Amino acid sequence: MRLSDLATTEVGAGVLIGVGLAVALDNVATQSARVAVAGDYLPIAGALLGIVFAGFALVIALMSDDYIRWLEDTDSGVTAFLSPFMVSVRFLVATLIGTVVYRATAVQLPRTAEMWFFGIVSVLFFTATLDIVALARSVMFHGVARARGLSIRDLQKARDRDRQARLAISDCRAHSPLSTSYDQATTVRPGVFIRLADESTC
Repeated sequence: MRLSDLATTEVGAGVLIGVGLAVALDNVATQSARVAVAGDYLPIAGALLGIVFAGFALVIALMSDDYIRWLEDTDSGVTAFLSPFMVSVRFLVATLIGTVVYRATAVQLPRTAEMWFFGIVSVLFFTATLDIVALARSVMFHGVARARGLSIRDLQKARDRDRQARLAISDCRAHSPLSTSYDQATTVRPGVFIRLADESTC
């Protein structure tokens, strides 16, 4: 995981929204109002953490052996595929811990420190929330790549069956004790052949 991986539209939007909310509440709201807003972060972040962790476990459980081997053959490997989940988990855990600490210490902190603390918690919350979009996009791209990989594999299997059928017909012609000539096989679809009605069998 590189720092450049965090330079996404969702992370940037989360930072802007968090800073904007902190500045707005600094001008028009009291400390108790900011504490109440931070309290709303807790159930949302907790629910999102449960969803992301469950999705993380489900994705790992459903990954086939062939897909894992395919990921390992890429430059980034399996770690790059799973790292967006870890980024979301870290953001959400940091949001939960930061919010709890902020609500517990807001009354004792000086006003300037309290406002900065609220700004940091707000940035973490909105960044973690919008990062779910980036996570969903990453999973979607891997789903598309997996579907294309399956299509290529199915096509390759069909070609292999087609090749084996042709070899079997050639071998039959070469080793048959009969002098019966075979008509050219007609391809119905990859891997499936029919012969004319007057054709002899090996």
